[in-house]
Amino acid sequence: MNQKGPTANSPASAEEEPIRIRAVAIIARDGKVLFLRHRHPDPEREYWVVPGGGVLPGETAAQAVVREVREEIQAEARVVRLLYVSDRPHCPEERELGLYFLCDIGNATPNPSSELLTREGYVDELVFADPAEVVRLRLFPEFLRRVLPADAAAGFAGPTQYVEGE
Repeated sequence: MNQKGPTANSPASAEEEPIRIRAVAIIARDGKVLFLRHRHPDPEREYWVVPGGGVLPGETAAQAVVREVREEIQAEARVVRLLYVSDRPHCPEERELGLYFLCDIGNATPNPSSELLTREGYVDELVFADPAEVVRLRLFPEFLRRVLPADAAAGFAGPTQYVEGE
């Protein structure tokens, strides 16, 4: 079959838009979600995130989220299911596609890796917190402030959600 136009393996144009794929873990336990606080010398610039990072060449998004959890909080994760797909075409450096997975770490106690603790402007605290409380803080990406409280209260039982531009 002769295909015309771009395919998954070919650029759409000579100026192909770079896309960063992120694999992110939503780790829930007893109605709470694990958050990481990024410290900053100016307390007004501190913010909270959930574990995750870029997908490396040759790995699936599920493999990447397991690796990121291991690297960031020193725990073994099991992927339960895909919760959110975040399409952010207007990120400052490149388009970002985020795949947010519900993950289980069993009874493991998450601990920040030494790399996270020693890098300036990086994580200094891991907390299982009620998402309804954390949304009052600076939480990134911002769409999590909108969806996490209700989804956590419902036990993350709803369908996978597509979030555009946040």
